Amino acid sequence: MNTVLFLGAGFSRAWGLPVMQEFFQHAKDSDYLKQDDKEFLRELQSKAQKGVSMLQVRHNNLEEILSFCLASKTFNAGYPNQGDNEYDRLCNILQEVYRRIDIKKWQEEDGLLDNIKRLFGIEIDSKLTTNELSIITTNYDVMIEFILSKLGWHCYLPGEWDAVVDEKHTMSDQMCSDNKTHPLLCKLHGSLNWYFEPNDVVKFQVENAILGGDYIEEPLHHKHIYLPKVSFGNYKPISTPLIVPPTLFKMQTIPTFRVIWNEAGKALEEAEKLVFIGFSFPESDTYIRYFLAANLFENVDLRTIEIVDPNAEKICGRIKDSNFGIHFTSRLRPIEGKWEETDYCVVD
Repeated sequence: MNTVLFLGAGFSRAWGLPVMQEFFQHAKDSDYLKQDDKEFLRELQSKAQKGVSMLQVRHNNLEEILSFCLASKTFNAGYPNQGDNEYDRLCNILQEVYRRIDIKKWQEEDGLLDNIKRLFGIEIDSKLTTNELSIITTNYDVMIEFILSKLGWHCYLPGEWDAVVDEKHTMSDQMCSDNKTHPLLCKLHGSLNWYFEPNDVVKFQVENAILGGDYIEEPLHHKHIYLPKVSFGNYKPISTPLIVPPTLFKMQTIPTFRVIWNEAGKALEEAEKLVFIGFSFPESDTYIRYFLAANLFENVDLRTIEIVDPNAEKICGRIKDSNFGIHFTSRLRPIEGKWEETDYCVVD
């Protein structure tokens, strides 16, 4: 069966990573963030609180504050101020948080490794193809690609990208692949180990160019760096990670993301089974609803939409009360519980 697995923050929470509403408290309680970074986060929350008179926003929700910072960066681009850019600085702090997992939870005695094998099938087939399993995620962390690489899978990342490995921080194997026959991995909001190489540009000849001579320059592609040991320890990033919040036109802001979203859309169009794990359909991500609708409404082969979550029944109820139509809601199947505590298996 052609299965699409859609992962939200609840999937990575099993390794001690915070969901969006937990990020600021998690950062406040951390013993690795600098005090000035913690103060910076408090200032961002304070700004969000002041803005509620103009726009209802939850000052404890990471993605909503990311959207505020991105808007400020975009509309004030012509007026550079002193100090760090707020959006870039927040992305760097986000990378610092989401690269640190609870390594004890990966050890076999904790059971998570066995749970992962059970989630994807006891017998892991390294020849599983993108026609059988595609993974879509809104997560910034690298848990899913790290996990599957350890089980013998190397997910295919769409688009053009390069692997950059620091000699001081190498992994025993690569987490991702450019082989299109491997299971597809679409990270809709970017990743803490993606970044733009500023000098990596390509020149395009333009006919009848009026400004800028006969050529224009555009970024060729993003680069993808492999992180050390799921990047805990003394890892230092090369640049600000390529991350976008759930804004309405997120996929149009950076050309790289068009390829990722298009590939995700094609996977949904051909899905027979759609599984959501740890994704609560947040109100802040309005684009996802339209994205799902646009790519599922003509899918006559879609049999079931399964929601795996401790609040699966509540989520399904909220979906049915929202603007999702009968084609979507009639296929809903709630599976109550944490994925690591159920007997659920993604691949039939």
